[in-house]
Amino acid sequence: MKKFFIVTCFFSICLIFIFLIYKFIIPEGDNNNSISINNRVEENIVNEVNETTLETSSEEKKISHSATIILNKYYKKCKHTITSSVDVPYDMINLTKEELEKQYAGWRIVEFSENKISLFKEFDGICNEHYLVRS
Repeated sequence: MKKFFIVTCFFSICLIFIFLIYKFIIPEGDNNNSISINNRVEENIVNEVNETTLETSSEEKKISHSATIILNKYYKKCKHTITSSVDVPYDMINLTKEELEKQYAGWRIVEFSENKISLFKEFDGICNEHYLVRS
């Protein structure tokens, strides 16, 4: 019985030793191959994703509800510029620059940000700050 126990222990120790050698020493040589295979797989996945996705602009500016519109009106005859400031109307909230250009055809957009829109337009007549005095 004593011999059987010694042989079983020796055989078990040999199996554990072989397992440890196989687990920790042998894969070191193959580790570079697995890393390069993983890199190639990741590159393929990235390329496939880039080919199937469309680029969109997340930086697209839109008019916020707290924006102010500055209207600059230039009158050619008297050479005055009248500047007025108004709060953004409800129907203009969330418009982009292109949509605003369509809605305000004839006006030039000087400045466009989420909180401030500056528009400019030239008029042929005279401004309302002139008076005609008659006797």
